Amino acid sequence: MITIGEAFSWLNVDDRSHLSNVNLLSLYQLQDVHVPESHKEALVRQLRANSHSSRDVLEGLEVLVTIARYEYEKGDYAAARQDLVEAVRRYRPISHRAAVAKWMLGIVEWKLMNNNQAYANWFHAREIFQRCAVEKGRVSASDMVRWYYKQIDKMRLDMACTAEEAYYWLNLFEPSRLSDPAKQFAKQITEEIVQKKYAQAYEIGNLLAGISTNRLDPAETAEVWVVIGLAAHQMGNPRWAVEYWSRGAAAFTPWSHPWAVVRWMIGVALWSVPGEKDRAIRSWVDATETFQDLRTQSDRAGDANRRDWYENTARIMKAALEQMMREKA
Repeated sequence: MITIGEAFSWLNVDDRSHLSNVNLLSLYQLQDVHVPESHKEALVRQLRANSHSSRDVLEGLEVLVTIARYEYEKGDYAAARQDLVEAVRRYRPISHRAAVAKWMLGIVEWKLMNNNQAYANWFHAREIFQRCAVEKGRVSASDMVRWYYKQIDKMRLDMACTAEEAYYWLNLFEPSRLSDPAKQFAKQITEEIVQKKYAQAYEIGNLLAGISTNRLDPAETAEVWVVIGLAAHQMGNPRWAVEYWSRGAAAFTPWSHPWAVVRWMIGVALWSVPGEKDRAIRSWVDATETFQDLRTQSDRAGDANRRDWYENTARIMKAALEQMMREKA
């Protein structure tokens, strides 16, 4: 997994640090175990104030991001979030440093169990790095192009281990089968979860399940179960998520794209359930093998875009499985 420290180390790649000697010395003190905590707290307040008055905008923002890393590492995730939200707001939107701050913010949001917000930040950070790689390619900066794609692979690997990334894959090639009322319920569930209103989210989930019961389209019913399972997973109920996703998988065509996606999601949940390692592995292997088969089918059909996507994603899935098995060994 990409740590907060590793993401922070990306900040000044292909550029220099903008920190003045004065701010650099103050930031070093935050890492000194001999400096009293009361003094460090005062330093953070002063540094945060200085970040808004610095003549060099990039210096002020680098101060904020550095403070956020310090706060995260000492366990003050709320403070780290506050400073990173401010940094993201003030950075030029489509820029290298904005992407780094967004990735770091995603790490913080994940710690705070704000899965949707975390995933959104990671998704945007990855998109920005992809744009940066293209721009560097236009000016023949091959070393930086390679650097960006190396980090993008790491990002994809981390994101592949989330149910949110798999959910993004679900309707990548075909439109959602949800009816307009079902889409509205799904949106409301997400909004309630973001606000930590879990009881309301469950109530809306029940309504969503109810309207899908008599649907003629089994694909819509299956997708409803996926939505409800994702909500259960984000509310900290992996066993319920597995049950809902298993219903969804049973309603999808076996060995199809959505079936494989849901098998991957089931594996994501099972990794967090004690004693379910073997089932998690089996679920991820099923999904990976299906994507490999779909890659072959896409190649035979002459669909290069799908072929390349399945090939690259299956490669990441294999790496994710190897990483997870090492972590769970």
